[in-house]
Amino acid sequence: MTKSISTASFVALFAAACGSPLGTDPYTASLICGDGCNHDPSAGGMGTAFVDPVTGQVEIEVSGLPQLEGEVYEGWLAGGYVFNSPIATGRFNVDENGDGSSSIFLGDITEQTWDTVVLTVEPDPDPDPGPDPRHSIGGPLEVLLDPGS
Repeated sequence: MTKSISTASFVALFAAACGSPLGTDPYTASLICGDGCNHDPSAGGMGTAFVDPVTGQVEIEVSGLPQLEGEVYEGWLAGGYVFNSPIATGRFNVDENGDGSSSIFLGDITEQTWDTVVLTVEPDPDPDPGPDPRHSIGGPLEVLLDPGS
């Protein structure tokens, strides 16, 4: 006799082992220069990201990044378990002061398991829809404890 496991049970077990869905709480991430950063970390480039899984709103604001020529920054939701491919959250460049931002609505992403926001440096135009291996700033998603602040 063969025992079978339901799809729902398999997904629940797999998610428990590999990461939980985002759920409905909003998230934030502090973006800093880490491994593979495309500029001198002492230059002070940093940013913040806000993610609302219910609406799929992703907002990224950065400061202190080098202005790019022939390239752009692209935000990504990444990490989580194997079935989650990174998803782009917008392309932008920074002004002469190093400030820039992007905003996008992705729709309901409550069942996704991304756990990181990262900015990559992409050629413009970009022939590859995936993330470039050149990373700028990034950081882990954390539940926003006081969404009203």
